[in-house]
Amino acid sequence: MRTNNVVINNVKAWMEKNSKSHQWLADELNVSKSLIGHILSGKRTRFR
Repeated sequence: MRTNNVVINNVKAWMEKNSKSHQWLADELNVSKSLIGHILSGKRTRFR
C-alpha cells in the first residue's frame, strides 16, 4: 500500500471517530471543501 493511501485512510478514520466533516477539515486548513474531497479520494496529492 502506498504511503499516501495509509495517510488518507488514517485521516478518514480519525475524522469518522471524532465526527469531523470534510468542511471542518477544509476550514481548519483554510482550503476548499472540494480540495479536501480530491485529496481524501487520492485524486490530488499536493495543495499547490
